[in-house]
Amino acid sequence: MEIAGGLQRALPVAGEYIGKEAPQDPFSAGSAFSTSAELAVFYTIAKSEKGEFEHHISLSYRGGRFASAAGGFLAAAIGRLLRAAPQRGVLALSTRGVFHYIVSLSASEHDDLVRRGVEKVDNESARRLVGQAMDDRAELLSRLGRIDVGDVKQ
Repeated sequence: MEIAGGLQRALPVAGEYIGKEAPQDPFSAGSAFSTSAELAVFYTIAKSEKGEFEHHISLSYRGGRFASAAGGFLAAAIGRLLRAAPQRGVLALSTRGVFHYIVSLSASEHDDLVRRGVEKVDNESARRLVGQAMDDRAELLSRLGRIDVGDVKQ
């Protein structure tokens, strides 16, 4: 429920930055948030040359690495919250240990998401979402990609 609420608040802010430079402080701007479990969530949206909207959610734990099973689960849950089927999303792990969930939406799908907002979650739908995300994560993790983000200090 916490992530759904954070995404709902971050979605319109991320939309304001389409085609612009990202905010200096995305937490203050509202396109990023931290959860009580110390997950950092960054939401950006870019428009492709084909007119599609790429929704990109970056996930990290305390600013660093966390388990692939957790990354896959969170990405699958976020995909459901954005109303995107598991096979449409792409999950990648950066060399810095940050997970990136990316889904491309057509202009009409994007407009519908902005109009309707992120899927609302109550106790009953949260239980259902957990089950769906547990089932969906294997699909995302089976296609887990890698992103090189430059030098990593050990």
